[in-house]
Amino acid sequence: MSYIENFIYHSCQWHYQESKNKSIKPRFMLELINEEVERGLIRSALEYTGFHMDNTAEILGVCPSTLKKKIKKYDIYILDFSK
Repeated sequence: MSYIENFIYHSCQWHYQESKNKSIKPRFMLELINEEVERGLIRSALEYTGFHMDNTAEILGVCPSTLKKKIKKYDIYILDFSK
């Protein structure tokens, strides 16, 4: 089983257990997986570029403003070496 398949399997297992709790609103599984993969991809690209926003955006194929929105959406901590 690949890392992605393993991640998806365990995510499904977790999601199934959480959905048994009536107080938690079930989420669409594809949305959940997409968010986790996107969050991990952004974090990895940021680390690879030394947290250089323009280079990270270029690697990911998005504009810097979109990258900033996604960083805020996923509450990703950014190391700032510019100071």
